[in-house]
Formats: sequence, C-alpha cells, structure tokens
Amino acid sequence: MQTPNTKNTALITLDKCKKNHRYTIASIAIPNESLRERFISMGITKGADFTLLYTSLKNLTYSIQINCSQIALRKNEAKLINVVEKLCPNTIKSSHK
Repeated sequence: MQTPNTKNTALITLDKCKKNHRYTIASIAIPNESLRERFISMGITKGADFTLLYTSLKNLTYSIQINCSQIALRKNEAKLINVVEKLCPNTIKSSHK
C-alpha cells in the first residue's frame, strides 16, 4: 500500500537522496541503543519528513533539515535510514497573462 503524499518508488537510503528534495523516513536500521537515543533526540524517527540540504565534498557528511532544525549525519549513519521521496504538490498555473 502506498503511503499518502509519497511517490510509488522503492525505498532508498538517505545517502542516495537528492539535494533540495523532500523525503519521509520509512524505517531505520539502528545497530545500538545509544544511536537510537541520539536519532530520537534529533527528531530522526519513522514518519518524519526532511529535506537534504547539503553534502560534503566527498559525500562523507549529509546536512538535513528536519523539524525546523539542521542536522549533520555521517555517511555510515545516513546508510541506516530508509526513505521515500515525497510528492510535490501540483503547482497551479494562472490563466491570467
């Protein structure tokens, strides 16, 4: 079943996201309790929406905007987060010239 407002696409990990696109976190493969607590404290939870803002030169770090905060993640952390791209609302084109 398709989640509302998401494209009908396969899951990708956060390290494969495109800059300035909106995503929803579908699942997180958390290997230990301390990382789970860190993610929760930053708002990185299943169902949360975010935008990828920047990546470092060699894609070793990722900057996301989530819940009005800007968060930096390491590549190994980004690979643990499965996401689905959000649909952009249709833009209404004016018929006025």
